[in-house]
Amino acid sequence: MLDQNSALEGTDFEQSAKAQVNPAMLAAAKEEAAQIDDPEYYVHTFKRPFVWEDKTYDTLEFDFGKLTGVDMLAVENEIHGNGVLMVMPTFNGDFLLMLAARACGVGADVLAHVGARDFNRITTRTRSFLLLAES
Repeated sequence: MLDQNSALEGTDFEQSAKAQVNPAMLAAAKEEAAQIDDPEYYVHTFKRPFVWEDKTYDTLEFDFGKLTGVDMLAVENEIHGNGVLMVMPTFNGDFLLMLAARACGVGADVLAHVGARDFNRITTRTRSFLLLAES
């Protein structure tokens, strides 16, 4: 089976997509990730309790270490199934959201409705896990 990402290797599209990730931004993200003591586990504490569908969350626990290749491929396939071509999953908000949801054991719809500040922290922590896994 031909993987869409490998089919794009060396193409203008791949170069264009990689150019969209600023090298300074990538370096800063990697530097931030390197400061994390345990990249495989994260507890997110809400400043104010988050309520979604009559359930209140004070914290969310993310166990990135339990994720497998099956999880990552399932997320990629779901995104591709929605017609989105993804070249760099580490910098794709939908990919980060859906992978974080799997690490936390909640639906992606829950994480999609947290406040912007919390969403940014959760997806940044997910990106940090992925960047550290690459090195």
